[in-house]
Amino acid sequence: MHYINLTPLEIEAKNKVIFYVTKDFIIYREKSSIVLESCEGEIKSSVACPSDFRNYEALDVGDAILLVLGGTTVILFYKDGYQPVKYCLDQHKVGKVVSEIFPSKNKNAIIFCTQLNDKMQIIIYDFMGQKKIAQSASRKFYKLISMCSDEKQICCLFDYSFIVGCDIKTCETIWTRFEASLIYPNLIPYNKSIIYTCNGILRKYGEKIENVSIPSVTVSKIFSMVDDNLIITSNKNNNLISFNLQDNSIKWELVGNEIIFDGIITKGKVGQNIIDAIILHIRDHISIVNLDIGRSSYNNRSNNVYRVRQTGDHIIMNKRNYETDIIRMEAD
Repeated sequence: MHYINLTPLEIEAKNKVIFYVTKDFIIYREKSSIVLESCEGEIKSSVACPSDFRNYEALDVGDAILLVLGGTTVILFYKDGYQPVKYCLDQHKVGKVVSEIFPSKNKNAIIFCTQLNDKMQIIIYDFMGQKKIAQSASRKFYKLISMCSDEKQICCLFDYSFIVGCDIKTCETIWTRFEASLIYPNLIPYNKSIIYTCNGILRKYGEKIENVSIPSVTVSKIFSMVDDNLIITSNKNNNLISFNLQDNSIKWELVGNEIIFDGIITKGKVGQNIIDAIILHIRDHISIVNLDIGRSSYNNRSNNVYRVRQTGDHIIMNKRNYETDIIRMEAD
């Protein structure tokens, strides 16, 4: 188990764009190339960097790190330093990737959502054979809003109104759900159902539809689930709430005055205690909240942060000025 040491928290600034980092290696942009460098400072491999490199997704696929840049360029960086594999997705058959990348149960395969002309579809893609394994039905949508998966299905929210659930092995459509009112991110799998927010309330969609209303709270967004506690925002994404789904009660609420854009769940260490934590992306800086007690543990006025993510055993904060802050995680 990896965790962030919060006492004290150490942030390392790098004057380069970093795509992926672990204790063993780092993948970053160097001039017109993307480089894989060992922790000893030895450059293991490199490949030409595409122009749209800031829009990227990364996934550990075992013996390699897979990058999708600009929704069209795929790069496989082998951890042992073999020559990377780089190719472009077929824009006439696959389209442009518009989602994060999910692991697939199929060998050498990943799952993502693509846009092809004016339609969107979920695709299981063989990244070694460079071909589609399976594809969902194509539907005319303008935008992918949220995407999630569990052991049996992968679900997408399109245009804030339409949810599609597909079999994770075949991409066959299992169910669909339309709401006349706006559905806000994110979709959360929970006990054979999908939880989302609509009209300011929580809604569970499974064998039956169940509405969960929180007194005096209008839900803005759902971030994630920790055990049976749903981490949500209210008051136009200014307040953070932990809501227990077992007894339908608010565990705690943090009142804020700045919009929370995004958040990732991780583990933290305070003194000798390991806690659940969330790293919040607020405007152009981050805040780390102790989810066990609902208390802010760290605020960083780091300018120009536009995306926060966890890769391997590090937290990466990409900045608009082509720099990156990283937080090294420790292990038990």
